[in-house]
Amino acid sequence: MAGRILSWTLLLLWLVVIFLWSRQPAMQSNQMSNEISADIATAVKLIAPQFNEDLISLNRTVRESAHVIAYFVHGLLMQPLWPEAERAGLRDSV
Repeated sequence: MAGRILSWTLLLLWLVVIFLWSRQPAMQSNQMSNEISADIATAVKLIAPQFNEDLISLNRTVRESAHVIAYFVHGLLMQPLWPEAERAGLRDSV
C-alpha cells in the first residue's frame, strides 16, 4: 500500500514539474537552456579542450534532450503502476 501511494505521489509531482516547465515563457525557458548549455560546454572543454561545438546547436540539443529525459522519467514512474491499471482495465488509456 505504501509503495503504491509513493508511486502515485512521485508520478503526480513529476507531472507538476513537467507542467511548470511547460508553462514557462519562451524567453525564460531559452535563458535556462542557454545557461545549461554553457555549463555543459565548459565542463566538456575541461575534459576535451578541442571541443568546438557552437552554443546555438548545443542549446538545441539540450532542449530536445530535456524533452526526451522528462518523458523517459515519466515512463519510469508509470512502470510500477501499469499492473494496477491493467487490473482496472485502464491499461490502454495509460
